[in-house]
Amino acid sequence: QNALCLNIFGEETCDWPPFFTRLKKEFCENSSDNNVNFDLAWDSVNSNEGQEYLMAVREKIKNLDEFTVETIETLMRDELKIVGVKPKIGFQIVRVSVTGTKISPPLFESIFALGKNGALARLAETIEKL
Repeated sequence: QNALCLNIFGEETCDWPPFFTRLKKEFCENSSDNNVNFDLAWDSVNSNEGQEYLMAVREKIKNLDEFTVETIETLMRDELKIVGVKPKIGFQIVRVSVTGTKISPPLFESIFALGKNGALARLAETIEKL
């Protein structure tokens, strides 16, 4: 936990759930402010195989009973193998879909910070645009 705080915020310790509240606040403020940046990021990661992975990940998250950082990471890594997509392609398209940018704090923690419904909504919004 402390390593995450250091990597994301440059602080050695932070309290949990305030950590995730802070992370969520930053994403909500940053990802919805500028559609131009999203469009530029999206254009650089969009591909047929990425879209297939994105849709598959959304379905897997929707069916998750236990929504944790670990289960998110496991399902996303497993889905890479099933769909046959490299991590760079799969993870980047999900990152842009969820955060609106190609650069963000750790992906699995970001998805967790948004919450299951928030992450599903962002994935669905991107999929609707395909």
